[in-house]
Amino acid sequence: MDKIRFYNWLRLLGIFLSIIFLMYLAFLMREVLMPFFAAGLIVYILNPIADYFEGQGVRRSAVVAVLFLVFVAVIAVGGYFSWGSLMGEVDYLKVSLPKYLLSIKGSLIQTAGLLEKQLDFLPKGFFSGIIEEKFSQNSGVMLSAAPGLIISAVSLIMSSIIVMFTVFFLLKDGKLMRKKLIRSVPNRYFEITLTILDEVNTAVGNYIRGQITDCLIIGVLSTAGLALIGFKYAILVGAIVGLMNMIPYLGPLTGMIVGFMMALIDGNSLPMGLRVLLVLSIVKLIDDALVNPMVVGNSVELHPLVVILCIAVGEALLGVVGMLIAVPVFCALKATFEVLHKGLITYGFWEGQGAEPAGK
Repeated sequence: MDKIRFYNWLRLLGIFLSIIFLMYLAFLMREVLMPFFAAGLIVYILNPIADYFEGQGVRRSAVVAVLFLVFVAVIAVGGYFSWGSLMGEVDYLKVSLPKYLLSIKGSLIQTAGLLEKQLDFLPKGFFSGIIEEKFSQNSGVMLSAAPGLIISAVSLIMSSIIVMFTVFFLLKDGKLMRKKLIRSVPNRYFEITLTILDEVNTAVGNYIRGQITDCLIIGVLSTAGLALIGFKYAILVGAIVGLMNMIPYLGPLTGMIVGFMMALIDGNSLPMGLRVLLVLSIVKLIDDALVNPMVVGNSVELHPLVVILCIAVGEALLGVVGMLIAVPVFCALKATFEVLHKGLITYGFWEGQGAEPAGK
């Protein structure tokens, strides 16, 4: 039995090395696959609704068509009512940005001057010269980036179209695709494959649906709170806070820092910066005490250090996108390992031992 257990450990290792290799291929093709990842996130949100109405006897194709149209309509209506205000804030930021940069530059040069007085061995203007050089380089980079921004906008439109088509067909034919995948699996591996798909779907689906619902609520609360205190960038910062809330622990802190810095730079308004911090802190408390436990709950039973490590690895590999998908990917790997370990190591049923533990 020890020999069988050893071979099963080798099989488990081989499976995970294969998974890591497939993830590496996905990393190499990340630019192509990114729209499909985005479509998968949307499908995880809408699929339970489609399943419910299908269970009530409504044809799935009709449910998906209506659900898809409602989803697009909600985005269009929400964009129509918020786009004007958001673009107004962005335009104001673009006009005010040179002033903000000059303010930051002046503060840095003043601080550098004080530091140079304390360090007599440095030539006068040493730090200020470096600051001047860096700011001039960044200004040139911003101007040269304009054509790239236009290309990025076109690419974003094309990716959005791909995402919409992918969402529609995954909602409509996702179950059929899953059945065909399972039918192609040999009978020997049928049960464990079905269990892995169910466990991964449950773990990842619960996390994604909970996190996105949480982000929407926090984004709305942040925008409303910032608007109440008269903050100029209420919608922009509220959207940033909502999006960053997708990243556990680090995201809310980043959103608070962005809001505080924008308030502080805008006319050196320390009181407004403190009010922004207060509003976002209250929203964070509401999130921790009420919203997160209700909509996310215990969908991800991971230690905070594990979550932070996942986020750090995701950021190193894929930047902000990596930070967003790091935890659900880890949840999928964790669920897969637990099912395989239970089947191969604990029960060894691939060796035809049934439910009897392999160690007996």
